[in-house]
Amino acid sequence: MSRIHTSVLIAIALLAGPPLAQAQDDDKQLTLSELQKLIEQQQKQLEKQQELLEEQSQTIKDQSDALKGLKTQLDQMSLNLGTKAPELSKDELALRERLSKVEEDLANPPDTPENVLTAGDFPGSIRIPGTGMASRFGGFVRLGVVYSLDPIGSKDRFVAGSIPVGDVSSDDFLNQGFVISAQRSRLNWDLRLDSSVGQFRAFVEGDFAGDGGGGSDVLRLRHAYGQYNRFILGQTWTTLQDQAAEPEDVDFEGLNAQVQTRQAQLRWTKGLGGNRPFALSFEDPSPSITGGTGISKFPDTIARITKKRDWGHLQLGAIVRSIAGFPVDDTGQELTNNEDSAFGWGLTFSGNLAIKKWDRRDNFKFQVSGGDGLGRYINDLGTVGGFDAVFDPDLNLETLQVLSGYVAFQHWWRRNPLGLFKAVRSTFVYGYVRVDDLDFLPEDFYRSTQRATVNYLWSPISEIDLGMEFLWGSRENKDRERNTAKQFQFVATFRF
Repeated sequence: MSRIHTSVLIAIALLAGPPLAQAQDDDKQLTLSELQKLIEQQQKQLEKQQELLEEQSQTIKDQSDALKGLKTQLDQMSLNLGTKAPELSKDELALRERLSKVEEDLANPPDTPENVLTAGDFPGSIRIPGTGMASRFGGFVRLGVVYSLDPIGSKDRFVAGSIPVGDVSSDDFLNQGFVISAQRSRLNWDLRLDSSVGQFRAFVEGDFAGDGGGGSDVLRLRHAYGQYNRFILGQTWTTLQDQAAEPEDVDFEGLNAQVQTRQAQLRWTKGLGGNRPFALSFEDPSPSITGGTGISKFPDTIARITKKRDWGHLQLGAIVRSIAGFPVDDTGQELTNNEDSAFGWGLTFSGNLAIKKWDRRDNFKFQVSGGDGLGRYINDLGTVGGFDAVFDPDLNLETLQVLSGYVAFQHWWRRNPLGLFKAVRSTFVYGYVRVDDLDFLPEDFYRSTQRATVNYLWSPISEIDLGMEFLWGSRENKDRERNTAKQFQFVATFRF
């Protein structure tokens, strides 16, 4: 060993710490060979520590390389999913913001009860000075243009159940032709309150589609409810309805096969975990009976459960009800001594599924409903009336079995005929309703309806919707005689 090498080892040994110092304290007369041995031991320890440091450095380097690889994969996946995009111009960014608001408005209509209450700072609200309350006024102005190519029993909308079958009267032809109206316009008021016991919400909305006679446009109550914690009390959409599965439609009437009605109720909602909200309600029954007058004796009991996922949602609903009423004679006189009642029930299954093949906003919606005494909750049957139950010739009340369903597909166009419009989408819908007719019913009694529509809508900005729709429908009676009708509709909406 060279002198320089030996000197370095001796210096290291002198700086190495307690073992060498202690050895010197214990024996002041260490020989050169013993000192050399201690130095070699210290050198081995230093070499082991150096190896450990090198291993740790290599591990850190490997982890760093792995993180870089994962980041590269994540960037590639984001690019494939469309979440990472090249730099956008100001106009493109503004367009995306408008599209986002349009989609939000479509998914969450302003009259939808919210699950979470926030008072004072919810969008568009104004805080009332000196109180814990905030309010917001909203709604929209909507102009509807309806052109009926065939006789139909409704002038300003498309009611498949009102299509005349058989001999068409002169009155039916009066509903053929052109109608323009702003009755669809709405006003609403949203009030929220922070209090020591929690947050409260009140919501009131009306439109101008009330029947005031003489062609006048009368303000009509649509919604009026209060909301506290898990409870909703007042008039709003029935709990059996699935608003998120409702296709975007131009027609004021809406789908023939959809479960849709607004009525007074007491509703309780609770989350069951895993994005599974559950709701239970007691609602106004208002039975609709053919050959009689309905009596509201017991509330309709409705329950629903919803399963929410990134791809959409599925909902299952159920209803049980007691349908009661008095029969009427040929003169319309109620036979109050012949009151009767029957048990009614119904099930509905619906959903909203995202389709990402063409565009992330494309979606497929559906609903299937069936039951005994469910008629008033099916849109077309509820409009025509009398399809919960019927009195037979012996004045016994019998429920009517009904089945309905629809499918809808919405596509957001990336390319369009003019190449200028943005936020353009189309919805294709088909609905079917069937009533199981009883033997004693007349031959012209409603048996089934079909309704098919296709529309084209454009939102140049988030506050404005412009659209047109073609509607086709048919009605078939018990005697299998049927008729069809066609209609065009145009709509312009300004939201505020």
